[in-house]
Amino acid sequence: PPTNQNARENFTTVLLSHARLYSFADKYGIEALRLLTLHKLHKTLVGFTLYNARISDIIALLRYTYSDEHTLDYDNKVDDLRALVSEYVVCEIETIGRTKAFLDLIEEGGPFVRDWWTLM
Repeated sequence: PPTNQNARENFTTVLLSHARLYSFADKYGIEALRLLTLHKLHKTLVGFTLYNARISDIIALLRYTYSDEHTLDYDNKVDDLRALVSEYVVCEIETIGRTKAFLDLIEEGGPFVRDWWTLM
């Protein structure tokens, strides 16, 4: 998977590509593709260096992931994409947690706050 080398590299498109393909596969019941895109996003996040200037990339991924038109929770089970992205945020909370963009997202409430708080 691609990795970012410096803070000037905008990874929003890379991250959202994985999330969009996951949503497509989930919507149309293409399980192998859904699992593959989830795996590739995980690998991309593992290799992603979270520079302060790139927190906006993660916020964009969070917003996409928690948009109900893209992913939904089923029978009180958190969607796999939502779980992955929430777990990433928990792991990077020291970097993300005090930024205005993240605090604005928390103030909006919604399913992300529930999932994030459960993991904390």
